[in-house]
Amino acid sequence: RFFRCNRGFCPPRKRVKEMGKGKRKNKPRAWSFIDLGSGDGELEQTLLEAQSAVDDTMLYRPTDKPHLHCTVLLNMSEDDDLLKIREACAGMGAAHIRIEVSFLAVSTVDRIKDAHVVALVAVLSSPDLRRLKDSFLAGADDGTVETHDPYRSEGHITLVRCRGEHEEKLKTIMAHYNQQIRGQCAMVGSVLFDATGWSRDHSKPRPIKVPLGGARADGAVQGDAADDRGAGSDVAVVSSGKNSEHRVGVCCYRFISVSGNQHLALGENNGASAAAVVAASGALTAATSGAETAATSGALTAA
Repeated sequence: RFFRCNRGFCPPRKRVKEMGKGKRKNKPRAWSFIDLGSGDGELEQTLLEAQSAVDDTMLYRPTDKPHLHCTVLLNMSEDDDLLKIREACAGMGAAHIRIEVSFLAVSTVDRIKDAHVVALVAVLSSPDLRRLKDSFLAGADDGTVETHDPYRSEGHITLVRCRGEHEEKLKTIMAHYNQQIRGQCAMVGSVLFDATGWSRDHSKPRPIKVPLGGARADGAVQGDAADDRGAGSDVAVVSSGKNSEHRVGVCCYRFISVSGNQHLALGENNGASAAAVVAASGALTAATSGAETAATSGALTAA
């Protein structure tokens, strides 16, 4: 008998060898994230309202209205990396980190190669979250950093992914909610660590809740108990002004529209720090190669 394998139809022994070479066989499934879909604060409600404004018929796939979350780190192991993220969270000192929405953007999903897919994304400003990631990644080589933190950003929240023909409708929804949501903040008290696939199947065990600033006097880290699991991060809404600086992650997204006639085009697999991204008037254009960008009057250009 012959079986289909990576190189066509192969005899059974060859098939076993090919399966052993599979890229996903030993790929870590665990990841960490901040849950923003379970709260009832102003930020969460505005995000859910914007997400609900997109008709299901516009979606690229039925699953492309994801549970609202901000990815912290990807491709983590359940043993060593769980300990490291606990240590990083404990080392934050404060019991909460602040996240703020800089703006909504319509973006092209570059990682999907066989179709034109656009996404509605909330781009976040959170130096605290960036500091948490950097603490986890301290001393890691470039390859490890790319594995765990491909976005190289202060965070984003994907609201929906739609087929390309609905791009203009998505821009209209973006423009409607952008002024309302820009500058809204939340204080987050924990990070969720999911090694069971709960994010895709809620019948599986819930993620482990890792508290921030969780160091005890004896040096142990809170949250070590196996049953320390929770469905959502501890999130509280705060009111504050708007930050003028944020970081944009562009590993999977290329932002093509920010607000109205303001546009941001970023190169794939690079990160940029953009100051005053929302210009008072005129077009906003950036072309980056991982360099710092500076705002000009009415426009932003990066080389």
